[in-house]
Amino acid sequence: RVALGMGGGGGMPTGGGLLAKAALDARWRFSPTLALVAEAGWASAPQGDFGVPYGNLALQWQLEPAPGAPAQTVRQDWSIGVEQVFNAARTNGPAQSLQQVSLRYTRFVGEPFYLSGQVQSAYGGDAGAFSVGLFAAGAQWRPAPPLELGAEFAFGAAGGGGVATGGGFVVKPMAFVGVELSPHWSLRLGGGWFKAVNGDLASGVADLTLVYRFDVAGPR
Repeated sequence: RVALGMGGGGGMPTGGGLLAKAALDARWRFSPTLALVAEAGWASAPQGDFGVPYGNLALQWQLEPAPGAPAQTVRQDWSIGVEQVFNAARTNGPAQSLQQVSLRYTRFVGEPFYLSGQVQSAYGGDAGAFSVGLFAAGAQWRPAPPLELGAEFAFGAAGGGGVATGGGFVVKPMAFVGVELSPHWSLRLGGGWFKAVNGDLASGVADLTLVYRFDVAGPR
């Protein structure tokens, strides 16, 4: 496989930021929906001095049923929101709150439990290059429709913008309350804690999120 995109930060000599990758991969499927994928190749920045071999090991989850295989209805959510990180510690200077936009994809693995992938990027608070990538597991309940309640634990990587994330590994427990606006749309208010495991960042978080719910055919 080949890939072309952008990257930078962390003191890497990527020049203008253009990145290219070429790789071979092998896949071992150990269940109808799960596989282990190993990838090895070369990554290069054509406009910089960055050129290195790389390896990647990943768990792959097949979301659609194989042709002819039995299927079931699976709930998914797409969400967009804004988030406030209060008094985020900085590597240079005093702590300062920052604001970021959040995008996330959620797939339910059996009510009320779900898995989620999330990305956030700062747009305010003098932390314009701060970006976050998280994986989360959580649960959601509807005790009295249209009311929604939920809680999750997320972990991943964050860095940039002068925010004191240390080596970059972060955790983020959250809880939320929401209201269904229609069968497909919900509005949620959340709160929690954002912590860098090896850095000084340890801040309260609040977010407001608009959620679109839809069902797809998934493997049994």
